[in-house]
Amino acid sequence: MTAVMTTFGAEPAMTMATSVEILGLVIGFLVTSSRPGDSM
Repeated sequence: MTAVMTTFGAEPAMTMATSVEILGLVIGFLVTSSRPGDSM
């Protein structure tokens, strides 16, 4: 866990990329839940 935190601290770009990925997953989840026919 400490190694992961250190890695994120040393590479802020990595943290930013992770945040963008999480944002994309959340948006994708909202889109699929609003249109369940497409996700099935």
